[in-house]
Amino acid sequence: MIAKPGRRDLTNLRAWRPISLLSCLGKGLEWLVARRLAWACIHHGVLHPQQAGALPKRSATDLIAALVHDIKEAFACKKVATLVTMDIQGAFDTVLRNRLILRLREQGWPEHLAR
Repeated sequence: MIAKPGRRDLTNLRAWRPISLLSCLGKGLEWLVARRLAWACIHHGVLHPQQAGALPKRSATDLIAALVHDIKEAFACKKVATLVTMDIQGAFDTVLRNRLILRLREQGWPEHLAR
């Protein structure tokens, strides 16, 4: 409880303001539950071994590294590498198309891919 400013009689209950640490506690509890669920899913084999995202040591960066590794391995063995992707409707509605194209060109992507 925090005393309200300007209140002299601190024996009156209305002179105090309750404080809440609920948001802090909620965030901590959310983190704890998420870690516990991730551990349980991995430990009990609920998720596919290649499932990624919100799991320890399975981020999007790890997926990209694995993809690049597989492509390099295929090329080293004189094989063809093919990537099939799926578009989820509405997932990238807020991406600024022209800015994305500019960034791809700045990074040296081939013109037919940066259109």
